[in-house]
Amino acid sequence: MAIDRIVGRDEELRRMVDGLPTTPFEPGSTALISGSAGIGKTTLLRTFRALVMSGATHSFWIEGACSRQDKTSYGAFIDAFRRHLCRNPNTRTESVVEQVSAIVGGDAAMYLASLVDPHLAEWRIGMDPERLRHLTHDTIVEYLVRLSSSSPVVLVIEDIQWIDDVSMTLLKSLAFRCVDNALMIVATGRDAPEDGTLEFDEWCGWRVARRYIAVRLAELDFGLVRVLI
Repeated sequence: MAIDRIVGRDEELRRMVDGLPTTPFEPGSTALISGSAGIGKTTLLRTFRALVMSGATHSFWIEGACSRQDKTSYGAFIDAFRRHLCRNPNTRTESVVEQVSAIVGGDAAMYLASLVDPHLAEWRIGMDPERLRHLTHDTIVEYLVRLSSSSPVVLVIEDIQWIDDVSMTLLKSLAFRCVDNALMIVATGRDAPEDGTLEFDEWCGWRVARRYIAVRLAELDFGLVRVLI
């Protein structure tokens, strides 16, 4: 894959491209782009996305973001799957269920579909919360793993400094699966003590170090800043 130049970030971009599976038979990786606000995390991510989507191999790009105000369980994943499954505001509930069922099948599809589509929220009422959380977790993992068996999948979760606890647990489970499946996780987050970015960085460095890409962005030196200007 040809690498477009991005001033001051060529090496970081190359490392991310090296971690991208290009066939359903290659292992994936987990990348964390971290750094202070405004340092260029989004620019690097968008450049990487352009490379992925322009490549010869079709890849699924599924992207969501954590919210500072909303700590709903699975918040970033709800955002990601709504963008993935409901590409326009007129998407029918039946279409969401059909899309999920085509991948995971059976009753399991409803655990993901009802999380994404507000019209299906009543389906979850009355269920044991712990069992519901467990089955939703497993269904999301299974969906992404099965999807990656047809084409590589890039799952992007932005702003993990604000991630909720349930989503963090799921993100770690998926990082394990990247080792043996064509699934790449790309997370972004600000550097700050005692937040999701630091927790995920330390966990990945310990548990999935062999397939972990830590992209810690530093300030550009003066010479590169002049090039940008």
